[in-house]
Amino acid sequence: MAGELCLQDSRIKYIHQANQGTAAARNAGLKHSKGQFIQFLDADDLIEKHKFVCQIQFLIANPHIDVVYSGARMFSGSMHERVFLPEAIQELNTSGRGLNIVKDFLNGKLPLMSSPIFRRSILEDVGLFIEQIKASEDYEFWLRCALTDKSFYFLSVNNTNTLIRKGHQSLSCNTYKMFIGTVLAHRALVDKTNGEYRDLLNKRQQELVRLYGEQLYKATVYVGFKKHGWELLRAAAIVKHPFLGKLVMAAALDKTKQLLSVAKKRLEVEKA
Repeated sequence: MAGELCLQDSRIKYIHQANQGTAAARNAGLKHSKGQFIQFLDADDLIEKHKFVCQIQFLIANPHIDVVYSGARMFSGSMHERVFLPEAIQELNTSGRGLNIVKDFLNGKLPLMSSPIFRRSILEDVGLFIEQIKASEDYEFWLRCALTDKSFYFLSVNNTNTLIRKGHQSLSCNTYKMFIGTVLAHRALVDKTNGEYRDLLNKRQQELVRLYGEQLYKATVYVGFKKHGWELLRAAAIVKHPFLGKLVMAAALDKTKQLLSVAKKRLEVEKA
């Protein structure tokens, strides 16, 4: 299909490279792009028909705005027979720059990747995606934009939403990968900031260690010790936080108690 589109319109380019992760794919597109404005769109998702026109006109009319973005809807089905679903998608719906936007992003309220259109010129200040971050790379990118005082504007206009196919964001359900990606994102940013921004990053990092650590611990003990125990151990080794080390020991102890309890019940049944 991509090849056919290239034949129909010479402005469309098809670029192929070996799979190196999402960040590398986006960087490849950015390096080959020449336009004044950038829009990302993953293969399974769609955008409504007035998005380009409305948002690009808005950026042209408002040169002080760096990023304009819209809402998001979830759907299932084909491109031509879409069924919109009631599931809410967590997203930002505020405008501004500086501290308030940074706080929203740190709390997970940020645009989905295909929601914004942004000026190509901001890449000169913020740079490309960090390819070493294999999950949460969009979180790191938008947070980096916010930390460099880029302005965001939520434009609510009919037929300008991004359309997210149900099930497409399966990576976000992987607690371990999201945790490590977010930790790496914060580490990449904390040395580039100071003052209140650095304090906010460090505080959020502590909160995430506790939040994701407890999720990994529960998955280890109650879901699958072999898989999730290894994830918890690797997370403790990468993050090097004492709380995670304690959770590794607690998980191992709780699993041992479970095994002993099961063995005890079996013995009681055999004796009976």
